[in-house]
Amino acid sequence: MHALLGGLVPIAGILFVIAIVFINSREKRQKAETQKEIQLALLNKFESSEELSRFLATDEGRTLMDNVSATPMDGDPRRHALGLTIAAGIMISMAVAFTALVAGGIMPDNFLVAPAAIGAVGIGLTIGATLAWRIANKTEFKRDR
Repeated sequence: MHALLGGLVPIAGILFVIAIVFINSREKRQKAETQKEIQLALLNKFESSEELSRFLATDEGRTLMDNVSATPMDGDPRRHALGLTIAAGIMISMAVAFTALVAGGIMPDNFLVAPAAIGAVGIGLTIGATLAWRIANKTEFKRDR
């Protein structure tokens, strides 16, 4: 039982990372496709490049292009800090879970390296999130509230 569980835990972690990468790539591909469709519709609306350039020179054109090309994390670094905080919470929770499995005797003692490494990554992400939050609040990157 211990050998089976000891083999499944690393595999589950690898599958978890693969799932996250797959979901993120699918989301980015979908956003790129949506942006492409909007840009093609915009190009089809205008008959000449001069009309398009005149429209893009107006405030409405700049606002439209900012809204079309912006991703959710653009413009507000506090969202990035929030993402780092979530990742840190997940990593620290995983480290605690690994430690509990070793302390409970479910996993052998030589598996303590995994929670130490995962916990170190979680602490690093926490430090990064804290720095990103403080920098975002002290610079001109703040958005209107």
